[in-house]
Amino acid sequence: MKGSYTLLIRITRNLEIEVGSLGFLTLKKGYYAYNGSAFGPGGLKRVERHQGKSEEGGNCHWHVDYLLTLECSEVVDVFRKKDSVHECSLSRNMQNKFEAIDSFGCSDCDCKSHLYFSEDRKKLVDFFEDFYLD
Repeated sequence: MKGSYTLLIRITRNLEIEVGSLGFLTLKKGYYAYNGSAFGPGGLKRVERHQGKSEEGGNCHWHVDYLLTLECSEVVDVFRKKDSVHECSLSRNMQNKFEAIDSFGCSDCDCKSHLYFSEDRKKLVDFFEDFYLD
């Protein structure tokens, strides 16, 4: 199955981490939504890889891997949509509603970010339930 997905990640404390070529980022305790897509051969199996990343550790291939390998992070929800909706359109829709983590996860496009922050999990869940149910 191919499509788009959002990982809802909880970070349990304020921190500063180095994320590949982005350098050091300061992240606040709260909830982060990472938007991705998987239209290649493996499709949405990528979501399983991301979910397992927090358990296995290992090499960081995507920006989100740096978050998922932290002891203070966990994937608390996953939203999937099996169609041609691209993570860029979702991310652009989030720009005015949530705090963007500049340049995160979007090195191959012109989006501001593919990672957004909210202290309020319910606001993110409500947004994604509306978006993914359309």
